[in-house]
Amino acid sequence: MSLKNISASLCFRGQRIFLHNASGWFGSVPLEASGDFGIHPEEGEFHLMCQVLFSLSHARAHTHMVAW
Repeated sequence: MSLKNISASLCFRGQRIFLHNASGWFGSVPLEASGDFGIHPEEGEFHLMCQVLFSLSHARAHTHMVAW
């Protein structure tokens, strides 16, 4: 699976990049995310919070269960 239809706002501040109000799809699962990460990938520090939109994913899960 891959991420698709991604929409987000990026804010560059000092040595950090902030991700605000990101939304998109991971396969058929709708996601929202926000977080921040450093501009130096070798340091490997990032903070990311992601949540599944419950009402849409619940409806999709129910649809898939009925179809099976």
